[in-house]
Amino acid sequence: MGDIIIGDFTHVTSRVKLVGPVKLGNYVTIGSGAQITGLTHNYLDITSPIAKQGVTPNQTVVEDDVWIGGNSCINQGISIGTHCIIASGSVVTKSVPPYSVVGGNPARILKQYDFERGEWIKVPKK
Repeated sequence: MGDIIIGDFTHVTSRVKLVGPVKLGNYVTIGSGAQITGLTHNYLDITSPIAKQGVTPNQTVVEDDVWIGGNSCINQGISIGTHCIIASGSVVTKSVPPYSVVGGNPARILKQYDFERGEWIKVPKK
């Protein structure tokens, strides 16, 4: 549906579905069964069947050095920052800041790297 750009040393394993526009950085690893999409279906016109309303591109960007666990779903129009980990089975509906670990449905930040302390810090539930 749109361009799919794949960076150097990126690994796309079995049963991964990429629906462009999607941009994958360098050293990205995507686990089996994951889905990354860069478009959304139109539905606003109630006088026309949804199937006839087409789609709207909304590029999804995965920056460098990201690990996306198997069976995860990355929704359209978001970005995943450098050196992030997406836990298996996560549904990512919002952009993820760099150096974060996210998981769940919907995915939330579980840990972030603290450069001053030099360690990964758990993020309390909100």
